[in-house]
Amino acid sequence: MKNYLSNFFGKKENAISEKMLFEAQLSLENAMTDKVLLLNLSKQHALEKANAYLQEVLEVEEEAEIPLKEELDRLQRFVELFAGSSPQPIFTKMQYTVDDEKPFFIHPFILYPLVQNALHNGYNTMQKLPMKVRVTQEGNTLKMEVSNRVNHYLESQENIPLIDYFKSRLKVLYPEKHNLFINSNSNLFKCTLIVTK
Repeated sequence: MKNYLSNFFGKKENAISEKMLFEAQLSLENAMTDKVLLLNLSKQHALEKANAYLQEVLEVEEEAEIPLKEELDRLQRFVELFAGSSPQPIFTKMQYTVDDEKPFFIHPFILYPLVQNALHNGYNTMQKLPMKVRVTQEGNTLKMEVSNRVNHYLESQENIPLIDYFKSRLKVLYPEKHNLFINSNSNLFKCTLIVTK
């Protein structure tokens, strides 16, 4: 796997540390090869079922931006595989609104970490409390909202490596063009990502 993020280091030495680049690369690799998904699939001897998805993921050109619709389609398949291979039921509600008049291009797997966090660390086993993913694109702005019922067995769903690495990746790829808001209360954990072009 190419470490394409290293290309950014020479151009933006002052703003980007080597640690941030390393964390950004880890975020990408965590999104591409979700260990929880692979473990669940292997326990069920269902890796063959996921073979086409995994092969596609590993063949994605990491350096090139891709259409938002392509990212959303792949993300949907990831969520379906994850839910289908989980030993417990997982309920999800996903809604997408894309501007067909103005195609939006993003870096591959940039939408995965917030969903992975909700699936790995949220409480999504009740039909009335699903993980919710809402993605809207209007012109040059992309907004993603991911929410889940709080898992009270965790101290924090935000202060974990998965989110730290994702923040680094956003700073590397969209230094002045993103906002990430994370809110939590006793019932709900919610992340909102905004990316502008």
